Amino acid sequence: MNILHALIALALALPALAAEPKPEDFAARFELATQGAGPHFRVPLTADVIRFSQSPDLADLRVFNAAGEALPFALTAPPSAETPRETPLPLPVYPIEARVQQAVGAGGRMEIRQRGGATTVIVEGDRAPARTRDRVAAYLLDTRSVKALGVAVEIDATFDRARLVPVTIEASRDLKTWRTLALGEPVFRLGEGEAQQTRTTVRFSRAEALDGQYLRLTWAQSSQFELKSAALLTIPVEGATTAPSISVPLGAPSRVEAREIEWSVPTPVRFTQLDVRLAEANALAPVTVLGRRRLGDPWIAISRGVVYRVRRDGSDAFSPALDVQPGSYQAIKLALDGGGSFGNAAPEAALRLPPRDFVFLARGAGPYSLAIGNGKAERAALPISTLIPGYRPQAEQSLAPATLGPARVDESRAAAVPKTVLGVDARTAALWAILLGAVALLAAFAVSLLRRLKDSGS
Repeated sequence: MNILHALIALALALPALAAEPKPEDFAARFELATQGAGPHFRVPLTADVIRFSQSPDLADLRVFNAAGEALPFALTAPPSAETPRETPLPLPVYPIEARVQQAVGAGGRMEIRQRGGATTVIVEGDRAPARTRDRVAAYLLDTRSVKALGVAVEIDATFDRARLVPVTIEASRDLKTWRTLALGEPVFRLGEGEAQQTRTTVRFSRAEALDGQYLRLTWAQSSQFELKSAALLTIPVEGATTAPSISVPLGAPSRVEAREIEWSVPTPVRFTQLDVRLAEANALAPVTVLGRRRLGDPWIAISRGVVYRVRRDGSDAFSPALDVQPGSYQAIKLALDGGGSFGNAAPEAALRLPPRDFVFLARGAGPYSLAIGNGKAERAALPISTLIPGYRPQAEQSLAPATLGPARVDESRAAAVPKTVLGVDARTAALWAILLGAVALLAAFAVSLLRRLKDSGS
């Protein structure tokens, strides 16, 4: 009876023991270099940490001290992870004729004069005779009264269809010295009806304060372009600081065809965007992004858009990352949608996730380490308000920082990228093959046994 009781107690204790993994039970460990007195420290998560996770919601994340004791921690999203709401602000638009552009380029000074409800563009040094109609070579946009930060210009324009029109936007206070905000960003309208892909937003490389300035919009003069109206997309000044998203490269494609490219996804962590970089300049491709949650499952469409790479004046403009249906996928496929081409070389692709911070309470002797990569580990993160007594919103942003060292990887515990056989997980296919083989042997044995019974009976 005592043995029976001991076995029952052991059986009840096994789940509790399994719920407390040790540092050596994880695929990767990163030493944490702390700065300051603590006791709370904040660590921005990196792509290397995400890559080793074996949980869609980072449930296998832990932090240990030098004695191997698990420490309390919380996962937080930096305030900048929330994209500030963009507000459109209509702008006054002034067309600039080619002769005016030429006069300014020759040293003339441009000036905008407003009297009553009329606005006049004057160029000192413009001695060219005015024509009744001259070609418009640029547009001025008045942003002098804008107090918020500008992030892009949304245009309503008539331009060549079925081709890219590179647009450049510059800013100036004196209408003489200009600085570039967006260089050769393509706008386009491709396709017809529901399949049409349109891009009429020209984004700046970063948020810009434009109070007291003008914008100048120009385009490739070989293209037809007529601007009807323009609006500046703005965000509040306090929303200007944006933490970079986490980018996890997908590596080499697992399958490449003329119209389809597939990648195996190295982590089950949920992602929200797919960044595609075409290998060749001046290439464009309308695409559908498909995802497969488990190998062998049907493909589902998770995004549509246009990927491109356009070279102008020695620099390349790449398409922005595509927003996808957030989720955990084992494979991603990029399929051409209509015309276009990926080029002669396969593009590069990367998953993008919102930035995350890891906050922990140091206890015991260091060095401390972050561990990740255990598919059996259960979620242990605490609410940030529980981890920090008397917590106030965004208090974690002022905590002492800690930095991640290089990963120490246990290859026997790292999750290998699943291999496939005709779209089915190779391990699953092998198990099915063994099972079917066993069934076939059993059937052959049964047939042989029936024959022997029949022969003995006769």
